[in-house]
Amino acid sequence: MSNRKTQTKAELLRELEALQRRVLELENRNPQAEVTPSESVEGVLSEGEKRYRTLADASFEGILISENGVIVDLNSQLADMTGYPRSKLIGKSVMTIVAPESRQDVAEAIRTSRLEPYELEGLREDGTVFPVEARARTAWISGRQVRVTALRDMTERKHAESVLRASENKFSIAFHTSPDSININRLTDGLYLDINQGFTDITGYTREDVLGRTSLEINIWANPADRARLVEGLQSQGLVKNLEATFRMKDGREKTGLMSARIIEINRERCILSITRDISERMQIEQALRSTNELLQALVNASPVAIDMVDNKGNVKLWSPTAERLFGWSAGEVIGRPLPFIVQGGQYELEEQIKQELSGMTVSGEETRRRRKDGSSVDVQLWTAPLHDPEGAIIGSVGIIADITERKKAEQQIQTLNSELLIAYDETLKGWSRALNLRDPNTDGHSKRVVDVTVQLARELGIPESELIHVRRGAILHDIGKMGIPDHVLLKPGTLTEEEWLIMRLHPVFAYEMLSKIPFLKPSLDIPYFHHEKWDGSGYPRGLRATEIPLPARVFAVVDTFDALTSDRSYRHAWKREDALSYIREQAGIQFEPQIVEAFMRTIS
Repeated sequence: MSNRKTQTKAELLRELEALQRRVLELENRNPQAEVTPSESVEGVLSEGEKRYRTLADASFEGILISENGVIVDLNSQLADMTGYPRSKLIGKSVMTIVAPESRQDVAEAIRTSRLEPYELEGLREDGTVFPVEARARTAWISGRQVRVTALRDMTERKHAESVLRASENKFSIAFHTSPDSININRLTDGLYLDINQGFTDITGYTREDVLGRTSLEINIWANPADRARLVEGLQSQGLVKNLEATFRMKDGREKTGLMSARIIEINRERCILSITRDISERMQIEQALRSTNELLQALVNASPVAIDMVDNKGNVKLWSPTAERLFGWSAGEVIGRPLPFIVQGGQYELEEQIKQELSGMTVSGEETRRRRKDGSSVDVQLWTAPLHDPEGAIIGSVGIIADITERKKAEQQIQTLNSELLIAYDETLKGWSRALNLRDPNTDGHSKRVVDVTVQLARELGIPESELIHVRRGAILHDIGKMGIPDHVLLKPGTLTEEEWLIMRLHPVFAYEMLSKIPFLKPSLDIPYFHHEKWDGSGYPRGLRATEIPLPARVFAVVDTFDALTSDRSYRHAWKREDALSYIREQAGIQFEPQIVEAFMRTIS
């Protein structure tokens, strides 16, 4: 048997890859450059044609070569996959083997020369539809551009995935809905791989607390001997039933659980599936509750914010030390009585608020005022939530009250400083604009005129109010880059030469370099940098087209052009308004976005 016949599929793959690399080298060369016959794509393909055909026929995937959507070649696997004889498909549209619901996606993939794998529905000769994964690339063969597509029948995999999902769904429902604690750990070291909600409910540990950590790391075994018994039983019998053990909860409390476990295999690794039921005695639970109450009381006493609690009649049940200091009333003065402070506006509003809280409503971060014992008032922020008994009935409400007096003062100071700073910023920008006007008389008053119209048009086109300040600043500074243009170019009264235009077209780049280093002006860069870009891509400095151009720049371009045309320049007189508007209409879809032109016409009228 010859050496070629004994080649493995892997060897053929390597040879095909080498052949493809050589083809790519030739494809990437200058198409005008001369190549020798030995270097031509056709030559390389001739040398590898037999090997390529052998590999294509040995492939587990269907292979299709098409040109302009027409099939020019395919392997036997694709013929078997679709049920068509090979000769019957050659010369047919690729859509022949594509189900109607996938034809638009395939057409788009061909149009865009898509390289990434994608899924589609294939169509057999007998009319049946089957799932397919497609991967394609573009190649040049004999000077013709073709598309080589590998097609894999996904029927069996899809069926297996469906069966697996159904099985996993059943396990997932049981896993996640069980009130018992269920956890999966690696057998070798006890590393947690998954837990259910029951685990969290019983132990207090969340998935974030335990996943990726071992049971020893979170110290959940109160008695290490219990874990040793579990591991020993699993190793000797593969399962353990009704192992009584003591576990340490996240909060440090201990509970007794009744555990059953067995060894399972996940991704070829032996793991432990454990189910544990809480069987702690009532006295242990009561003791835990007493400890919790003590902890909560300590938190209340140490809290930097005031905490109060009222029963369902509105009488105070809890009055924290911070509440005593904030309002002046001691706990002894208010416990068992209605809340003493009065919300600004009168007793009625306070009573209504308490009613709302006792009806189950919550208050989150509401800012208001409260009265102190000495009659003075204090700015506070409130958080309230209802309290429920074990049956879910509302038995009262708890409130958290923070003194925000100092914060209010600081906010007012910051607001004043921000206002002053913004004024200073805007005056600085106007100063820059005036400096440019003084240097270039042609633009005198131009910036001021276009700013208001640009903001008005941007608002009509839906740019959010919060962004209009950046639009305004960008409009003010749109020509600031001209500060970097030499006088002999900027102030030239006649037509600029080509070399001078190259210099003039740098002013958006100069604007970017000047402003991008100023943090508060970065959001305003769209207009100074991009306002000379054109809808058809013929603008500068980057040749952006259509929606690649930022919206503020597209808006400003229309306003700027109209104002420039209707203003006198040293090298021409102002156009008539009607002529300028006609020009703007003519440039819709060329220089300007048509929708913006329409909005501009409504605004300018």
